[in-house]
Amino acid sequence: MGTLWPGRPQTPRLLPSLGQAELVVREFFEPQLQALGLTTKQIQAQDLAQLEGSPERIYEAIAGADSFGKIRLTISANAGVIIAQSSSDAVVERGILPILLE
Repeated sequence: MGTLWPGRPQTPRLLPSLGQAELVVREFFEPQLQALGLTTKQIQAQDLAQLEGSPERIYEAIAGADSFGKIRLTISANAGVIIAQSSSDAVVERGILPILLE
């Protein structure tokens, strides 16, 4: 098995948990993206006229990314991904910006 970071052994349980965390983040922000018409499915279903307006909505969302809030997660080897109750419990804090930049 290769290493994720040079000089450090790869942790097999960490990778599925990080993938799980990404799914939780996407599910958290999906309703907000849907309200803006910016889910992947919605964009793929747009006609040319609608697609021309999408970049403007995306730029506006990027400019106001902090208004979408943040989700805080903790990752446990036993329980997997858990939404953290406070920022001090969180291991991962994610906003919507990485999703909008896709």
